[in-house]
Amino acid sequence: MIAAKRLSKMGFGLSLALPLTLSLMAQSTTADANELGIDFDVELGLSGFKRQGDTPINPDMAFVPSNANQSWAFINAQYNQFWQDIEVNLQPSLKLNYDFNGKQQPDYQRKYDSQVFWSNSYVKWHGLENHEFMLGRQNEEIGSGYAWNPSHPRFDIRLNERDSANKFRKSGDATAQWQRFDNHGYWQLQWSEHQSYPNNGQGEHDIWSLRRQLLLDKSEMTFTVAKVNGSAFAGFDFSWTVTDELEFHTELAHKEQSRVWHNSHLIYNDIDVIYYQQPSKDKYANALVGFQYTFEDLTNVIVEYFYQQDGYDQPQWQLLTDQIDYAQVLFEQQDHNSAAAAGFLANTHNYLRYLRRQYLFMRLSTPELIEDADSAFFSRVNLDDDSYILGASIDYNLNDNLDLGLSLQSNHGATYSESAWIPEKQRIDLVLKYTF
Repeated sequence: MIAAKRLSKMGFGLSLALPLTLSLMAQSTTADANELGIDFDVELGLSGFKRQGDTPINPDMAFVPSNANQSWAFINAQYNQFWQDIEVNLQPSLKLNYDFNGKQQPDYQRKYDSQVFWSNSYVKWHGLENHEFMLGRQNEEIGSGYAWNPSHPRFDIRLNERDSANKFRKSGDATAQWQRFDNHGYWQLQWSEHQSYPNNGQGEHDIWSLRRQLLLDKSEMTFTVAKVNGSAFAGFDFSWTVTDELEFHTELAHKEQSRVWHNSHLIYNDIDVIYYQQPSKDKYANALVGFQYTFEDLTNVIVEYFYQQDGYDQPQWQLLTDQIDYAQVLFEQQDHNSAAAAGFLANTHNYLRYLRRQYLFMRLSTPELIEDADSAFFSRVNLDDDSYILGASIDYNLNDNLDLGLSLQSNHGATYSESAWIPEKQRIDLVLKYTF
């Protein structure tokens, strides 16, 4: 890849946040030495946002409140050590959360919350030449696409750069893995239990996969076959360095199981029930094609087109919006149908990243706009309903230890469009990070 994928130093959070992050890292630099390295960083941030307000899936802001100002902290540690042929990596994290506006939240949500998770924590054995065995947890990043990676059975769709960063701020997938390396790349056999990001209520995916990676002169390709919860999956990833400035990449997938759940309707015990269910097994194709170009001043442009056959086409979208209108009527009646209607409307928020079939992503980053700063601008367009997301960020290096980040995002679209249903209309994030 000409330009490495870069995750934003500041997050596109969902709240007014004052984050504090403390990282402790202990690493060995060679397999024969037991060297210890310690690294600390502290991160302070402030985020503010404006809600969309009343939307078809959030009438009178009944499910997503007008404000939910929060502060949060991440305390992270990493330990890596070799003992002859054994490598141990531990990466625990503690997340602390405080909700300033608890009075606006439902009674069951607490003002204080905490979570412990293990991102990349595993044991590896290198006892056989060119072989590696791994057991533990890992958040694996595979695929040449920047915004989407459909060729991988662990398919996490990112709404924005915050999603790209936060997908690693969760427990890694429970994984058992074997790899064999050769002059052309590697073979990999893997079992994993994956919880998708974002967590949309679909539960965990039991994945068995066989992968072959080939490294060629100026290109790289990866073939994957897998069983995802018993359904067949095949993926292909290809990237090609055309020139020193231009890189081309594509990802393809063929699968039996839809990742987009579709709405359905039934009458149960005299109750109108509208709900989401995973479509029965069928054959679906997903495809991504994109490129990135890096100019002489290191300005980088990324453009990607994504198509998913299991997304809503126009007739299916019309049926969904009709059922949303009907669910609003049932919800407002405040009778025995209201609870089921409320559940359907609230649950729709979980699918907003990938409801439709065609998307376009564009990103421009440059180190030259402001001296000692990296600036980026991005747009994510839903080509089926013309809704879109705009964002910008600036990461400014104040000195060798101190970085300042500012990001903005705005969501736009007609009343019955996907981006207009995203709870945040506009948001701004300010982050200060100190590395010791």
